[in-house]
Amino acid sequence: MSKMLLVAALLALHMTGANAASPSIDEHISADGTRFVLVSVPEADEIVIQVAWPTDWAVNRESNHVAPILATRSQFLGGAEGFGPGALNVSLNDAGAEAHLTLDSQFVYCSIVLPDNGVEGVLAAINAHLRSPRFDEEWFHRIRDAYLDHLAKLQRDPSSYAFDTLRWSAFGDHPFRRSMAFGELDAAKNVKRSDLAAWADATYTGVPHALIVVGDVDAWTAGRLVGRLLQGLPGNPRPPATLPVGVYNGPGRRGRCRAPPPTDPSVRD
Repeated sequence: MSKMLLVAALLALHMTGANAASPSIDEHISADGTRFVLVSVPEADEIVIQVAWPTDWAVNRESNHVAPILATRSQFLGGAEGFGPGALNVSLNDAGAEAHLTLDSQFVYCSIVLPDNGVEGVLAAINAHLRSPRFDEEWFHRIRDAYLDHLAKLQRDPSSYAFDTLRWSAFGDHPFRRSMAFGELDAAKNVKRSDLAAWADATYTGVPHALIVVGDVDAWTAGRLVGRLLQGLPGNPRPPATLPVGVYNGPGRRGRCRAPPPTDPSVRD
């Protein structure tokens, strides 16, 4: 099992808050052929699902790098096939569930916390937003404008320039800096709804890089939940993007970019 998978499994185990004395971690394959890790926690009150999909946004110079940032912020808000804008949040709140998308330099993660009841309906709603997000125009403009306001405030804040200078001194134009920087106003102003949709279509597949189910469930039940979550997503897997060490092109120095800290989970040996 990869280091990333082990770390994610331990984090998921911690999220359950269970006091079980003997949890177990095993790999399984669902009925539709999806490989997943089951962290079996007796008497756990909730089911936690964590999924990681590869993305090349940090190294892809041809795409608008603001698109995945805004997509992960708005995908669960802007509606989907059969669901109006904001409907997923209502379903999650009614069921006492949670679902979040987060992004780093190599992966986009979906973290889901489910109650004992109403699991199927919640997963159906999340699946629709992964498979056919609408990115409603009103929500898109609302989230993009909020992001533009955020960038404008950062650019008026001297401490933001200090931190961005530190990032340049550490990483230059390495993709790590791109994924951590607060962004450029031009890229945010020029991003379109179609950019968000194109990134989502190319990213979410039925063959994720890693998938973990945690809770008081057996392998058959966990496999059924996995199948419900990924149902209808395209079946072509994407390899993780390779992050180059690259040539340091930051201000004031020449040579190779300093390697990222070895504890960073996206660093490959």
